[in-house]
Amino acid sequence: MKTDYLYSAARVKALETSLLSDVQLERLLSAKTHREAFRTLHDTFLSSFIGDYEKTNLSESLRESLVEAKKTLDEISPVRGALDIFWMRYDFHNAKTIIKARAAGLSPEEAVARCFNLGTVSPADMYDAIDSDRAGSISPALGKAIARAREAKEPQNMDAAMNVGYFAAAADIAAAAGDEFRRRLVVLLIDLFNLRSLLRFFASGERIPEVFAPGGTFSRDAFRGADDVFSGMEKIAPRGFWDAAISHYKETGFFSMIELAADDLVLRFLKEESRDIFCLASLFAYFAARKNNVQVVKAIMVAKKNGLSERDTRKVLRRLYA
Repeated sequence: MKTDYLYSAARVKALETSLLSDVQLERLLSAKTHREAFRTLHDTFLSSFIGDYEKTNLSESLRESLVEAKKTLDEISPVRGALDIFWMRYDFHNAKTIIKARAAGLSPEEAVARCFNLGTVSPADMYDAIDSDRAGSISPALGKAIARAREAKEPQNMDAAMNVGYFAAAADIAAAAGDEFRRRLVVLLIDLFNLRSLLRFFASGERIPEVFAPGGTFSRDAFRGADDVFSGMEKIAPRGFWDAAISHYKETGFFSMIELAADDLVLRFLKEESRDIFCLASLFAYFAARKNNVQVVKAIMVAKKNGLSERDTRKVLRRLYA
C-alpha cells in the first residue's frame, strides 16, 4: 500500500539525521589523540554502541551499528525482503569465510566468529547449512557457488566462484520481485563488478582468473583490453565522471580511485532514485550512507591510533572517501 511507502520514507528521513554531520566529522579529524577522537564518537551515531575507552572494542561497535541499521530497515520496509540484494552479499561472504575456516581446521565457533551478522540468515545457520549440504535451500545460486568454491584449487578461484554466485542470486531476487528499481540496481552492480574485474585481468597479464558475471549491460566479447573497459565505464556514468579515477590509475597503476568512483556511482544512483517516495531506493540509500559512515570512522580512528597528524589524516580520508 502507498501508505506503507510513505511511512518508510518518513522513517528513513528521520534516520538520516543520525548520519555523520560535517561538524562531527571535523571534530573527529581535529582531535589531537585517539582517546580524544573516541570521546567525540559519544556524540555520533555510535553513542549507544560504545562505553569506556579501555573497554570498548570499536570494530565490534561499528559492526553492531550496521546490524541495528539492518534490523530497523527490515522492520520499516513496505516490502518483505526488500534489501535482500544487499544482505545476500553477506551470506556469500560468510559462506566463503566458513569454507576457508573449516579447511583451516577451525572450530564451528571460531568460524562463526569471523562472519558478519548482516546476511539473510545468521552465521550459525549458515554454518549448519554448509555442514549439512543444505546451502541451496537459502539460495540455489549459493548452493551452486559453494560447490564450485569447494572445487577451487586457489583462493582467488574460490573468490571468483562466490562473487559470480552472488550476482546470480541478486539477479534472481530482482527478477522474482518484478521491481524495476532493484533490477536496474543489480545491472549497475554487475556492470561495475565486470568492468573492474576485467581491468584487473588485463592489468595482471593473466596472473589472476578472468571473472565475468552474466546479467549486466555488456557482453564479454566487447572487451579486448583496458581501453575497452574505460569506454564501458563512460557508457554507464555521466560525462567526465571517471576522468580523475582513470587518470590516477594510468599514472600509478593503483585501483583505489577506480574502486571509490564505482562506490560513488552507486551512491549517486541510489540518491537519485530515492527522490521517488514510492520506491525502495531510500532504504538502500540510507544503508549505503551508514556503511560509508562506518568506513570513514574506522579510517579516522586507525589513523589517530597510528599517530598520524590531522593533515595526514585528512589526506588519507580524501584518498579513501573523497
